[in-house]
Amino acid sequence: PAPQTPAPSASPSPSPSFSCPDGQVGFVLTLTTDDYPEETRWVLKQGDNWPTGMVIASVDYLTTYTKPQATYIENLCIEENETFMFRIFDKVRDGICCNHGKGEYSLALNDQEFHTGGAFKRKEQTTFTAISSYSDTNTPPRIEVDSTNEGEEEELSSALPYIEVGKETRGGNIDSTSENEEDSTSEDEEEAS
Repeated sequence: PAPQTPAPSASPSPSPSFSCPDGQVGFVLTLTTDDYPEETRWVLKQGDNWPTGMVIASVDYLTTYTKPQATYIENLCIEENETFMFRIFDKVRDGICCNHGKGEYSLALNDQEFHTGGAFKRKEQTTFTAISSYSDTNTPPRIEVDSTNEGEEEELSSALPYIEVGKETRGGNIDSTSENEEDSTSEDEEEAS
C-alpha cells in the first residue's frame, strides 16, 4: 500500500509573512488601485477616537500610488490587544471600485483577512482590536465599518508622527512617508487629524 500523507494541521496562531516582536501583531493592507491611483490615501491610527488617535502610518494623495490597477502591500507591526482605526479616502468621492477600474483593499492580522472594501464614496473607516489569532467564527473583536461620507469638522494637526511603511510591492513603487498636503481643502483636513 502507498504511504499515507498526514493531513495538514492548522496552527493555533498563524505567523504573518513577516516577523513582529513579542506583543505586536502583523497588520497587512493589500490595496489594488483603480484607474486613478493618485486619488487614494489612507491613515492608520491607534485609539478609538479619530481626532485624538495616534497616527501609526499614512500615505498621501498624488505621490504614493502612481500606477493604475496595481497591487500594493503594506506590512506593519502594531500593538497587540489595542484598538486601531483604518480610514481610506478617495479625493474625488467615487471610491476605488467600480466606476473607474476595479480597485479594492483588504485588511489582515497575521495573514488572516478580516475586512475587504472598495465601493465607498469619500471615505471608509474600519475600527478593530488587534489580536494575534482568530478564525472565521471568531473574528477580531470590535470590527466596525463606517462608510458615511458626511464632512466632519476636525482640526488639522501641524505635526503628525509619520513612520515609513513597509515597501513590499507588486506592480508599483511605494514611497510611504507623508507630509501635510499643499493642496489641502477644508474637507481634507479631517483626514490627517
